[in-house]
Amino acid sequence: MQCKMLKKTSDFRKCKTEKNDKFLTSVRTCLCLFSNIKAYMISKNFLNSKN
Repeated sequence: MQCKMLKKTSDFRKCKTEKNDKFLTSVRTCLCLFSNIKAYMISKNFLNSKN
């Protein structure tokens, strides 16, 4: 399954509270969003540390 890229932090909040029939799918999406947030934070910290 492909992760969709995270656009806003609110996407992650929404996905955490979302309840629907396709529970496993939304959990996978949330995990993807979460890993995107982590990658974003790491790259942001990396860029900041270079300055």
